[in-house]
Amino acid sequence: MHDPYAAPESNFQLVSDPTVEELSPRFWAWQGRVGRVQYFTYGTAAFWLASFCAGVLIGVLEAFSKGIVNKSEVLLWLFQLPILVAGFTFARRRLQDLDRSAWFVLFFLIPIVNLFFWLYLLFAPGTKGTNKYGLQPKAPSTGLIIAACLVPILIIGIILSVAIPAYHDYSRKAQENERKWQQRSQDASFLNSGRTF
Repeated sequence: MHDPYAAPESNFQLVSDPTVEELSPRFWAWQGRVGRVQYFTYGTAAFWLASFCAGVLIGVLEAFSKGIVNKSEVLLWLFQLPILVAGFTFARRRLQDLDRSAWFVLFFLIPIVNLFFWLYLLFAPGTKGTNKYGLQPKAPSTGLIIAACLVPILIIGIILSVAIPAYHDYSRKAQENERKWQQRSQDASFLNSGRTF
């Protein structure tokens, strides 16, 4: 006999369709498709890696050149090239997952449109199954999902670690200036009141 008060029984495991072939996306690859989580995580990792390497190299060159090489801006632009290539590659692969042409990457060159285009790449679901650009990417691993969730928290933490001390410094200076202004206005009113006699 079936107990109506028993807990429901269900298989909560994710079951993949055995008829659909899936591709395990690689970090550096020109061809293939990449899902939303991989696009965000891989793009962020490539940006941070290139920025870190650029910062270290510029710091070393500035320290050892002793003023001879004062072309930090040129070096910074040279290190922007790998970031642009990586960004183009990840966007191209993401567009292939959406079954779109890689020419849509040119939307990144249009101001304001590029923000909406980036949001589209970040949140639009890819096509199910195989499309003309290749196999469907596998679901992201748990570690990749955790990394994608931690990135916004890390960015907010960095912004707050810079913004909160700057705000405290600004408010302290504003209070000092307020006191100085009040003192000057009191001194001026005292001097003006002395002249009326």
